[in-house]
Amino acid sequence: MIERYIRHPWGVVLGLSIFFIFSIAAVIPVEYIPLDTRYDKIQHASIFLLLTCSIAASLRINHWIIGFVLSIFAVASECIQNVIPYRSGSWEDLYADFIGIVLACLLLEIFTRIYRVLRKAWSC
Repeated sequence: MIERYIRHPWGVVLGLSIFFIFSIAAVIPVEYIPLDTRYDKIQHASIFLLLTCSIAASLRINHWIIGFVLSIFAVASECIQNVIPYRSGSWEDLYADFIGIVLACLLLEIFTRIYRVLRKAWSC
């Protein structure tokens, strides 16, 4: 039954690993995160782009639905950061998360359409 929804099990492991690392990084103090904070928005967009692509490539679920679910997660993570005293959620981080998700969904849409056209051309 689960094989019906999972295309690549290792992609699910990669996606869950990124998900858990981001979740842990969202609640620990910024001083303990070993990343350069000058590129914070690029890091947010990149993490959500990679997360969206890895989950969408490994599951047999529409990538737009996955993007919607990850958008809810992005909003929740910023809201949780607003509640934690030593963290602060920001609209800019949320916009960067959305940019990564939308960019990933658009790239997946383009690659999916190109793949379908090429597969149709090769089968003739």
